[in-house]
Amino acid sequence: MTLFIGDVLGGPELGATAGVSVLRDIRRAALELRGQGRELSEQGSLDLVFHFPGTVFQPDFAGVRTAKFSRKRQLLMVQVAVPPAVIQVGEHGFFFDSMKTAVELADPVFARASIPFRADEYLRFIRDTERLIDNAGAALVR
Repeated sequence: MTLFIGDVLGGPELGATAGVSVLRDIRRAALELRGQGRELSEQGSLDLVFHFPGTVFQPDFAGVRTAKFSRKRQLLMVQVAVPPAVIQVGEHGFFFDSMKTAVELADPVFARASIPFRADEYLRFIRDTERLIDNAGAALVR
């Protein structure tokens, strides 16, 4: 199982926003956990794609939704529309809550396809990533 975290930026103005910065921090923290041997066991994989609305592109949906599913690759794409307020503020809670919702949405998809999916492992990995981000922030405050 692998957790991919990507983004679609709806315009060039979004590159330096707080929301994009937070998502980059989350991606870095998840990679760090994998580097510490926290790779997740073999099972269905998730590709989380956060859509940031901008001047060129705006997602045609709100919230979190399942998208493409590949039985062959055992991979489900889940898309998340990032609200404009989150882009400016960069609250990491939105991203982690969306990731947890994605796991909840993925569980029945993999079950219907008879592909092993350990939602508990994903949720633990997401919580550990969140703790790592929180601890890094606390270290900066000191």
